[in-house]
Amino acid sequence: MNSPGSLSIDTTSNDRGVLMKLSGELDMANAPRLLAASNGHSPDLPLTVDLRGLSFLDSIGLSTLIKLKKEYPAGVRLVEGPPNVHQVFMITRCDAEFDWIDPSGEPRD
Repeated sequence: MNSPGSLSIDTTSNDRGVLMKLSGELDMANAPRLLAASNGHSPDLPLTVDLRGLSFLDSIGLSTLIKLKKEYPAGVRLVEGPPNVHQVFMITRCDAEFDWIDPSGEPRD
């Protein structure tokens, strides 16, 4: 379990893409860690970011995900997080900026 205010990033990759599972808080304090964790992976492979483990997302965390989208021309797909996290995407209308997949990896309708 994460301590309050922390962010855990579990990254796996293969020849089909990169998967980053986030848990904890993606905010101003932790956003640079997400960018650092994405370094070293080929931007030519799709990036999937699993948000289900997040307990908090602020505007800086959201802008970091948008920045990743720009840095990964092969695409960034998101697995929807809890309601309080997804609400940030809905309020800002950034939900339409991303491709969403269900946890099995299938595109979401």
